Amino acid sequence: MTPERLVRDLAFMAQQAADVAAHVDTLPFCEARRKDMLADLLKANILAWQKSWREQRKLRK
Repeated sequence: MTPERLVRDLAFMAQQAADVAAHVDTLPFCEARRKDMLADLLKANILAWQKSWREQRKLRK
């Protein structure tokens, strides 16, 4: 993965995190539950990115 691609992917993930955080803040749950939901969504996003990155590495080999 090129450095440019990494920066682009990380910027995209940061934007998604901001979008999700804004949405989660509107949900009618307590603050602790909203933080848990946000953490779960961000973790899923990072894991999906890692899986994609690993698959791309395998294809290049």
